[in-house]
Amino acid sequence: MSKTIADAVARVQALVGAIDGITSAPTTLPGKLSRFPTAIIYPGPGTWTTVADAVKRFEGELTLELHVPSGDLGRESDKLLGYVESVVNELADDPTLNNTVQTIQWPIRFDGLVGRVWNGVETLAYVWHIPIRMENTIT
Repeated sequence: MSKTIADAVARVQALVGAIDGITSAPTTLPGKLSRFPTAIIYPGPGTWTTVADAVKRFEGELTLELHVPSGDLGRESDKLLGYVESVVNELADDPTLNNTVQTIQWPIRFDGLVGRVWNGVETLAYVWHIPIRMENTIT
């Protein structure tokens, strides 16, 4: 059975959602953010190629944003700080994302603390760009 980018997204959601203190890692992109910290995972940019007859390869990234409300900068940024390494530790322990990808292609790019607006809600977020490579039969 071919694995999909959606399978890889779901695996990252499960890994990050299991980190102590993260209250939400929804399986679909949320309309509004109401529970914090919230982890949002979605496909980022990438490249599709064919590598053999009926085999396609995706090399690109999954984007992970971990949001908290922006109201109290000091308190909220301290809350986020504990997740900087714990997220990477979870990914390092599962480099194939439960066999949904060939591999996470290290290094993982990290944007640090950034301001975000999600559907009108202002937040602070840490953002990780997780490079992946996967190959599947063309269906």
